[in-house]
Amino acid sequence: GFHSYGCEITPEWVIMYFDRKELGRFPTMPEFKTPLFMLVSSDTRHVKEQTVLPIDMTVRNVSAYLPEKPYEDQ
Repeated sequence: GFHSYGCEITPEWVIMYFDRKELGRFPTMPEFKTPLFMLVSSDTRHVKEQTVLPIDMTVRNVSAYLPEKPYEDQ
């Protein structure tokens, strides 16, 4: 089935989500306070020993959102 992956970048935190559940967060680095671009990749090199090739991977949707209310320092 399909899974949803997400990332929220705030002035203080980068928050990672999997199927709408927070997996973790880390402080926002200065590099993330510049304009960012999305990248969709099906790279499987980091799980090479568990990967059976060929693999069919389908991206069903890619979205980007702005917060309803801008962050205070933006």
